[in-house]
Amino acid sequence: MAYRYKLQEPVPKGTRRIARDQIEIVRTKLGAPRRSESAVHESRKSLKRVRALLRLVRPAIGDKSFSALNAEIRDISALLSPVRDRQVLLETLLNLEEASNSSHKAAFSALKRVIKDKQRAKKRADGGVTTVALTRLETVGKRLSKLSFSGTDSDCIEQGLRVSVGRARRQMRRAFEENTDEAFHEWRKAAQLHWRQMQLLGSAWPSMFASRAEAGRQLSQLLGDDHDLSVLMAFIDSLSPKSLRGAHAKTIRRLAGRRQKELRAVAKPHGLILFAEKPGSFAKRIRRTWEAAIQLNGKSRKSMEPRKTTKATRSVSRGNAKKTAKPKAAPRTKSTPVKRTRAPRPKASSLAPRKDRRH
Repeated sequence: MAYRYKLQEPVPKGTRRIARDQIEIVRTKLGAPRRSESAVHESRKSLKRVRALLRLVRPAIGDKSFSALNAEIRDISALLSPVRDRQVLLETLLNLEEASNSSHKAAFSALKRVIKDKQRAKKRADGGVTTVALTRLETVGKRLSKLSFSGTDSDCIEQGLRVSVGRARRQMRRAFEENTDEAFHEWRKAAQLHWRQMQLLGSAWPSMFASRAEAGRQLSQLLGDDHDLSVLMAFIDSLSPKSLRGAHAKTIRRLAGRRQKELRAVAKPHGLILFAEKPGSFAKRIRRTWEAAIQLNGKSRKSMEPRKTTKATRSVSRGNAKKTAKPKAAPRTKSTPVKRTRAPRPKASSLAPRKDRRH
């Protein structure tokens, strides 16, 4: 169930396939007899992948179809979020404690007890949330299978990327101008979107898209840790003084705020590198890369295919072979030995000068 388009696969067909695979993951995880909190977490990640997929093809499916499907999937994910949020609260607190001074153990211990008490109470109240989520997911699956698309595949990819990268750059600028939890959370969602869309297009150039996807994942992780601290501080604010002493709450808020500053300082250069290119030029470059990869893939397939021969081509090739055949060499025969005869020696009298016989 690879979360990526295939090069020789039309975007509409690939979109339906990928969405179907991710929904099947959610069905399997939530439908298990013994459902764990990690299963809920994996289900929510699959729903986020479907939403990232829909945002990429939004120009092709239209705003109306996108808005309806996106809202439905978002609501299903929201049904599952309390289950995951309880675990995130505890994990965030443990991570913050690890990064902080050991002299604050009393404050951390007090908050841990409160979180665990809340976890037990809310776990009993969950009821049939997953059953409702699975029922609503069936409707989403049917609507996804009937999606209609317009325009070319390349136009869809280019326009979708232009919108998502433009959004990421705007949210990054807003986050550092306003310096609010909400602004950084919006930037985090845009970074996550870019990470997943780079995964979707990875078949075109695996190493290049994988490096961008990893950079997006790292940035998303930094901003995710920042958001978790915001949720932790909001949880502390919701507690009564009876649940958590004011001094303990103040200590943890101060440590969480300091950690947020560190995370945001690290996230800034990551974002400046990842979103350095303007949306239009980036989207056009990826479009050209995608089109070239499709051409290259098609040519390499043809070169690997064996040549098909017919009767006509075989007979022609045989005829040409006869015409151009080299003449056969004469057979070698055993040579008969030649008898050598000496020429007769001339008589001496005939060769000697005539003598004068006069006496």
